[in-house]
Amino acid sequence: MSTAIEAFKKVDFSWVRSLESVWNDNTVHVSGANDEAAISIIESFIEETKDPARKPPGQIVIGEAGVGKTHLIADLRRRTWEAGGWFVMLDVLGITDFWRSAALSFITSLLQIMPDGRQQYEAILAGVARRFKVEQQVQKAFSMPEIEPRQVVDLLVKGLMNTDMHNAMKHQDVFRALALLKSHDLGTVGIAHSWLQGYDADESARHQLGFVAPPPSPVELVA
Repeated sequence: MSTAIEAFKKVDFSWVRSLESVWNDNTVHVSGANDEAAISIIESFIEETKDPARKPPGQIVIGEAGVGKTHLIADLRRRTWEAGGWFVMLDVLGITDFWRSAALSFITSLLQIMPDGRQQYEAILAGVARRFKVEQQVQKAFSMPEIEPRQVVDLLVKGLMNTDMHNAMKHQDVFRALALLKSHDLGTVGIAHSWLQGYDADESARHQLGFVAPPPSPVELVA
């Protein structure tokens, strides 16, 4: 009897992966049918996103509980990062306001730490800076505690204005909010985090931080 009890104690009943585990690379990978599905989806993603003007269709994956859908999502996230893409996971279970929940899912995903130690939004800002040939200046600014993140925003927006004036004017506050997430001041980080969720937490503080406008609607934020 004691042997049976000891064996029972060693059984792991937590075999279903949680959504949080999608961001964890330390989870043991088990090869199987999911590998082929992940490779197919990622190859399609890379091919379909080569042209920024294209709007590739989504793909639907369905399966019974326990078949490995969460494991597949984790593999897709890993492969997407390895391919130089960005990954956003929408957690929409039990929601009452889809777009507000989607906006929160975006910011939660962008705050996830990548294998190189950077949070995902930092890698995105670096990618934007690289495109505008100001990556070294941005990295230098971010590495200096005395430098205000607003100065980084000015570098990015200036680069965007030289490339696309319309979108620079339209989206400069998104750059501002993402950059301000790196501020050493918790109040500033709070204002930026709220703005990215569609909340105007402190209008006066927002003006002082250089935001051009209050946060748009959640559906516009997601776009």
